[in-house]
This record gives sequence, structure tokens and C-alpha cells, in this order.
Amino acid sequence: MKIGSFSNLMLSAQAWEIVLVVLFGVVAILLGSFLFFILSPNKRILGKTTKISDSETIVDGIPEISIDNTLVEEVDDDSEDSEKEIVSEGKEIIVRYYKSFLSKLIQADQTVKNYYKELTNYLLDYELMIDRISWRYSSFNVKRKKFAKLNIKGKTLCFYCALDPSQLDMKKYLATDVSSIKKYEKVPCMLKITSQRALARAKSLISKLANEFNLTKFADGPRQHLKDEDYVNDTTENLIARGLIKVKAVNGEEITHDAQLVQERFGRFEKVSVKQAHSLISDEEVIKLVHEEHHVRRQGKRAIINIDTLSKCFEDNDFINLEILKARGLVGKKESAIKILARGTLNKVLTVEADDFSLDAIKMIVLTGGTVLKY
Repeated sequence: MKIGSFSNLMLSAQAWEIVLVVLFGVVAILLGSFLFFILSPNKRILGKTTKISDSETIVDGIPEISIDNTLVEEVDDDSEDSEKEIVSEGKEIIVRYYKSFLSKLIQADQTVKNYYKELTNYLLDYELMIDRISWRYSSFNVKRKKFAKLNIKGKTLCFYCALDPSQLDMKKYLATDVSSIKKYEKVPCMLKITSQRALARAKSLISKLANEFNLTKFADGPRQHLKDEDYVNDTTENLIARGLIKVKAVNGEEITHDAQLVQERFGRFEKVSVKQAHSLISDEEVIKLVHEEHHVRRQGKRAIINIDTLSKCFEDNDFINLEILKARGLVGKKESAIKILARGTLNKVLTVEADDFSLDAIKMIVLTGGTVLKY
């Protein structure tokens, strides 16, 4: 009886030992799981978990912030870095620099300045000659009559005078007849000053024209009206501040203080064809140059008008819209919208408002310095 009881007791002790081992194992597993959950950087709850940063996850669409406080500090809005961030996020605006004749002369190379100084001094040696510098030209008049003009195209000094091209051996002087361009119709003989020989030819034309005007030179001989120090080089930023260069958004937008100004990469052309326009600007780039006016779309019959028609019927800096085209008889009275297409050439600076444009038409308007307004 005693022996049997002892055997049963031994069996019971072995059973208890197994139970304790199992219990310790379960506790260890539970404790390990708990610690893993607490220390894991990406806490997981039942549901879908998406990692979006080192400090934030989304559980079933609900953001859950990590307990790492160093990753959720607020940015001081008055700090210098904060101000820079605000400025850098400003809207990108493509701008065009409108340079005055004087700004071009100031930034020209010394050779061009020397040509300008010598021609100006030669012109002003004549009695009654009056010079005036406007935004685009240096003009020379005699008793309110146009005598000559100087301007700079690209990097070249151009001389214009009031001689009649039909009465002149243009090949001898290597001159060009620009009488078809309205702004030069009173000074239709043009010569590019690219060398000392060209400078000598320009002086010869001045003397010839002075005889037609019955002008005489000052009795005391040549004078130094201009000096080298009159047009010292200056930066674009300073010339903008001096009002000698104007900055305007290509698409007509208002330039705000926080805007990122990007200068257009192409120059302005006095005359551009469809083929030239097509290759000079990409389609993606030209879309950025259109100013959207966001009016209600006009329904009804749409008129089509070509760029070369606008070039023939309007002048520099004209504004064109549907009402003006109707008044000029260029579209029908019943037309309720217009689309502008590219054709021929454009040699005017125009601001055009229309319901639609072909991409090449936009390019032609912009390349000649105009503005595109989409109704």
C-alpha cells in the first residue's frame, strides 16, 4: 500500500515539472511578443499597414505617428530657412527682358561702342542736327525732319538714313531697303556697321544726305560729343533698377514677390515664318506661354483666321479680339468664337485674344514679342 502511494506521488511530481516547463515557455513567448510590439518602429494593428516615412505609418487609412519626438518637431515660421522655403515654392513664371537702346549700348562690346561714338560725333558735327535717345533708337533730326537712326540688333549696330533707296546704288554701299517696314519708312536705307569699311560707307551716306538737306558743318571743326566713359558697362540687375530694362511675364501674368523668374531661352524676332517658329520652341514649352483668361466657353459658329492676315491688317502693339475683327470685317458678324492658325510670316508685336490657337500660331506671336490670351 505504501509502495503504491509513493509511486503515484513520483508520477505526480514529474507531471508538475512538465506543466511548469510549459507555463514558463508560454510566458516567455508572450513577453517576447509584447516587447517586440513595443519596440518595433512600425507598429502593426489588425488591418493593412503602409510605410510612408521613418516617422509615420498609415493603418487602414489612419495616420499613426511614431513615438520618436525628434521627428515631429514643428518648424519655426519666422526662421530664415522657413522664409527661403516659402520663396522657393513660388510659382515659376517665364519672363521676357525688354531692353532699351541705351541698355543694349551699355552692355555692347567696345567695338560697337566705338562705331556708335564715331557715327554720332560725325552726325553732330553738322549744324542744326539734333539727337534724341528713345527706348528703341538713337534718332537724329533736322528741323523736325527725320535724318537718321541708330539701333542695335543682337550684337550689331544698324544705321538707317532718309536717302531714297530707289535713287541709290544699294549694292555699292551694301545697303538694304527697309521701306516696307512702317517704322523705318522715313529712314528706309539700312546699313549694318560690322567693320571700318562699313563705317566709312555710312559716313559717305551721311555726307550725301547732308548735301540734300543743305547742311553745313560747324566752322571750328570736329567735336567730341561723346566720350568712352559715357557708356560704362553695367549689370542687368542694375539696368533693371535704373529702368533701362523692363521685365514682363510672357503670358501676361502678374509677377509676385515670391515668383521664380525664368528668362525665356529664345530671342525676339522682327519677322518669323511658320517653319522657323515650329523649330525654335518645343510644344511643351510654348503651352506655358499662354495666358488663360478662364471665361465661359463661347458656343456657336467659330471663325478661322490666319496669322499672316493679322500681320497685314494690324500694326505693332495692337490688341486683337473677336469684336475688333468683326469691326474690321475680317470675320462674319454671326461668328461667336475664333481660332488663330499659323500661315505665312508675322512681323508685328501683337496681343491676341482668341478661343483657340494652333501651337505654331502661339509660337509666332510669342517669338515676335507678342502675348497670347486664351479666352
